[in-house]
Amino acid sequence: MMQDIFVGVNVAKDWLDVHHVLSGARRIANTAAAARSFAAACAQQGAWVIFEARRLVPEFDGAGHA
Repeated sequence: MMQDIFVGVNVAKDWLDVHHVLSGARRIANTAAAARSFAAACAQQGAWVIFEARRLVPEFDGAGHA
């Protein structure tokens, strides 16, 4: 029985911090080409890619309205 592979990704404007359970941590550029290469490598391994969850909170005025 094959064990699932999980890859964690923290997204920033200019880069992706990637932690692969087998190969460790690395930083890649947040570009279309780098993302395609990363996605292809993960697909080839059958890896699950987990992205950070972040909720954007709108600015509020003094009365608590967005």
